[in-house]
Amino acid sequence: MKTYNTLAERGCCLIPRLSAYVFERNEKQIIGFICEELQGRIARPSDYSECKRSLEQLHTYGIVHSDLNKFNIMITAEAPRFFDLEKSVLDTDNDISKDDFSHLQQEELEGLEKALRDEEDWGRPWPELKPS
Repeated sequence: MKTYNTLAERGCCLIPRLSAYVFERNEKQIIGFICEELQGRIARPSDYSECKRSLEQLHTYGIVHSDLNKFNIMITAEAPRFFDLEKSVLDTDNDISKDDFSHLQQEELEGLEKALRDEEDWGRPWPELKPS
């Protein structure tokens, strides 16, 4: 939730807006959340240029997604939108240097095309969901 909240505070519109979340015992044990409904489709290899531009823009908000796969990118009418940020790294995280953070962002950009071309469906969240 920290990532979603931080990106919302920074004005990022490349992620879904959160409405609420549910936790057990304390706020570190999130068990679910409600966000805006996204209308679109799963990213595919032909979306590479558009996804790359949006990923570069996402990086300007001080984040490395860290779990990038085609199922975590929804192509909407406005732009690609990113979700499933639970493994993400923020530029404010204390355990990473600026150089290491920049390196992670570069590695993520370099791996985008492979992530979009993945045919093993790595990261597929639901068996019934099929790329269009």
